[in-house]
Amino acid sequence: MYAFCFVLVLLAPVMMLTVGLRWKLKPPAFKTGTVVYRTAHTEKSPEIWEFTHVYCAKLWTRYGAILGVLSVVFMVVCKATYQKYLLWVLGGQMLVLCVTIFMMEMFTKNLFDEEGRRIENK
Repeated sequence: MYAFCFVLVLLAPVMMLTVGLRWKLKPPAFKTGTVVYRTAHTEKSPEIWEFTHVYCAKLWTRYGAILGVLSVVFMVVCKATYQKYLLWVLGGQMLVLCVTIFMMEMFTKNLFDEEGRRIENK
């Protein structure tokens, strides 16, 4: 059971790290691909699409690595009592993932207008 939970705890960080590194090397082309960050706002222009995937790659690479290390440390240090806190760890990982998504929406809406044009600094 411990091995299954160990793998379960690493799913979200490994996904974030893998997708982040993949997008760092080659962001998906405009409106294509199966693993993409797709919202109505990001599909308005290629510039928003590119910005979102490049910035999301940075966030997910950083947070995926940090979450992965913290998850491994937790599972090793709390081996005897990991079951008490497992759902809290998984919930925390999902919270971090959701926060990065909200951050992306906030950044893109602050940098680009409703038509998909970059907002110029005043």
